[in-house]
Amino acid sequence: MIVGGPTGGDSGRSRKKYARYSETDRRGYQIMSVDKDDEIIFGKGDLDVDTGSQNDPMIIRMDIANFMVHKVLVDKGSSVDILFMDVLRKMKIGVASLRLVNTSLIGFGGSEVIPLRTIDLPVLIGMEPKRKTMMMKFLVVDTPFAYNVILGRPDLNLFRAFMSTFHLQMKFPIAMVSGR
Repeated sequence: MIVGGPTGGDSGRSRKKYARYSETDRRGYQIMSVDKDDEIIFGKGDLDVDTGSQNDPMIIRMDIANFMVHKVLVDKGSSVDILFMDVLRKMKIGVASLRLVNTSLIGFGGSEVIPLRTIDLPVLIGMEPKRKTMMMKFLVVDTPFAYNVILGRPDLNLFRAFMSTFHLQMKFPIAMVSGR
């Protein structure tokens, strides 16, 4: 789990405003009605018996800026999405296209890590014909890690993704059908 980053903004003022808004949410609790077309269901057909243990982490691959990236860790506990600098170098994306970020991260074994920069890149997830493309904001970190990308809550929510750790699957709505 990664904690920190510019979830509520990159300045002290914007983070305080975000915290105040979170504490004083005046909307209350709402129960959203779901149309039948919006249902996402995991069933026996989604269970891959060849995968081995359902206790494995969820690892996917996705197309980032027309570059197929393998070993993407899906982590619902992370408050940011992370792209590691080695991947950015392989993609041949220069540092000039990155933006400064001032907020540190806590994680990676309990230590504090200062992200190098942030970058917005187009991401395509899913398999044809059930694919979805969105712009994602990544924090770029220059730390050795077993995975190339950590996909956290911000972009899981952007894709409206649902995960089943038992099925080791992630599904998301695409114009009246669900992709995976």
